Amino acid sequence: MFNAVKIFTCKVAVIQMSVFMIIMGLALLVHEQRVQDCRKHTQDQLRNTANNCCHHVESTCGNWYLDKNLSHMREECKTKLRSQFDTECKRIGGEFKDFNVCHIQCQVTTERFVKLQNVYLKNGLPCGPYGEKCLQGSCYGPCEVQFFNPPKPRSDE
Repeated sequence: MFNAVKIFTCKVAVIQMSVFMIIMGLALLVHEQRVQDCRKHTQDQLRNTANNCCHHVESTCGNWYLDKNLSHMREECKTKLRSQFDTECKRIGGEFKDFNVCHIQCQVTTERFVKLQNVYLKNGLPCGPYGEKCLQGSCYGPCEVQFFNPPKPRSDE
């Protein structure tokens, strides 16, 4: 009888622990989804701000593009974009640290950790004088130049 009670108690404890682990897993999943939704919302807002402002610049200036100092944008657009940096970092629980052409860096501090979180600007925004475009937070340029002559067929072919 004592062994049966002991086995039953052990099985109940295992079931309780399993239920607890499932609940914790679901809570973590829901939390992570909310964090991702928040990040996506933040990135969408930054993209829209940059896109709206830059669209206006394009129609009036022609050759605008993002650079580290925002020196190739109208002052009005620089001010509008910069004003969003702190706001967007606060949305993910962080503090604005740096602008790196196609993304901003936010410092996110938790109880035990400090990390830099990148928030990307919209893909396709111009980021250089030679047709470079933002893609996933980095600036990439087209390179259609053929640097070497194509190989010549051998004379014996």
